[in-house]
Amino acid sequence: MASFAAKRESGKYFWDAGLAYLRKRFPRLAPHIDQGLKFALSGGVGAVIDLGTLTALVRIAHVRPEWAATCSSFFSLLVVFLMNKFITFRSRKGKASTQILKFGIVYAIAICLNIGLSILFIRLGVHYFFAKVLAIGIVMFYNYFMLHSFVFAHSGE
Repeated sequence: MASFAAKRESGKYFWDAGLAYLRKRFPRLAPHIDQGLKFALSGGVGAVIDLGTLTALVRIAHVRPEWAATCSSFFSLLVVFLMNKFITFRSRKGKASTQILKFGIVYAIAICLNIGLSILFIRLGVHYFFAKVLAIGIVMFYNYFMLHSFVFAHSGE
């Protein structure tokens, strides 16, 4: 068993203490805290890939921001699906093919929202990078709700 000092140095103690505090402070949300953190991690990785791809396409490949926003959304979709399927929701019930279909439907709508909002913000004069950040932030809430309640509704850890 690791000593307190080893746990503290590794950050494990503080992470566990933080999670315990959140579970105690918000008991109705306790079952969703771990899943929500994993969802946020998956989304964060997806956002970095999305924004990195967007920036590379605009600055290096000289693709118009509207088209670059579209391409970056599709590329990050693959990464987000894999992370949510295998890390966030760890689904053991239901058919994978059904989950993929549901995920595809949810993310088809999410991509349309993301692209539409990105283009809207760009055309309203927001810098393409910040337009994409805003779009991702807005669509994130829709994504969590739909993945939790529709795509992986019968999942559990």
